[in-house]
Amino acid sequence: MNERVGLWELDTLVRAVGQLYATADKKRTLWDVWFHTCHHTGALATELRTEPDEGAWMEELADTCLWFLTAIDRIGRPKPKASTSGSELEAVVRISGRCSDLLWQRYAIGCPSCVREPAETPERAPKYPAMCQCNPRFPDDAKHDQTLRPRMALLRTRADERRAARPDTIIEWQQYLSSVFQTLLAFPDARRVHLGHLLLEQLGSTSDALIRTYSYTAKKPPVLDEVRWRQTRLELELARFLCLLFLVPSARDKDLADIIGRRYGPVEGRKLRCWACHAQECVCPLQIAPSDVSIEDLVSKMA
Repeated sequence: MNERVGLWELDTLVRAVGQLYATADKKRTLWDVWFHTCHHTGALATELRTEPDEGAWMEELADTCLWFLTAIDRIGRPKPKASTSGSELEAVVRISGRCSDLLWQRYAIGCPSCVREPAETPERAPKYPAMCQCNPRFPDDAKHDQTLRPRMALLRTRADERRAARPDTIIEWQQYLSSVFQTLLAFPDARRVHLGHLLLEQLGSTSDALIRTYSYTAKKPPVLDEVRWRQTRLELELARFLCLLFLVPSARDKDLADIIGRRYGPVEGRKLRCWACHAQECVCPLQIAPSDVSIEDLVSKMA
């Protein structure tokens, strides 16, 4: 019997993605996975801009989500002890919780960029989640060091206090985030180019956060507070990218989970299927360097 992906918890979907491409992903580095995420995000933005047909943008959205969640799964796994080799450099790129934890840390009180807390008297107690009041062209666009870093204690406190209100299923997450960003979704151009532009901008910001987890300067060396903040910044950037992925179908009155289920189904036993080979654990005959192909051989052919 086919299952509806929307009724899964978000972290269940992340685990299912990890299982689907487990064999192929053993050959890939985190950077390989992220490059695929970049490619499909760009293709999604193109489809949103040109709109040749409805099926095309939904396929690209599903593929973007799968690659992005593969990266989340990869970053969230226990890491080996770090060394100076390129592959083990992944050990310093990590997150402190599950995928749903990242979203809740950033959005438990609504939009963290524009929320304002009134004096905490009984008659003026904050009501969450607060609908985003940002300019709809630039929703949740706060500067991390200037705005979000000073607010992290507040965000974590409120996330803990409001844990009973935290969404569980994928459908609930989409409804929750759509309620926070109603103004953006009502923006006349949100259905087409605007959300694609926001996704591409956020892809760049998230890529920068990945790089900053292992690159420092003499003025900002890897001292404890700075290392921890850069991990938090990566978590915040990943959360905003995922939020935008939820909002793309909301702007078109579609369910993200149904789009994924259509592309990676039929779904049974909390498992997805590869759209190409239709197996619950992909068996596509991939050849990936350097696992399957000699680097020396490729270089010689390039010459």
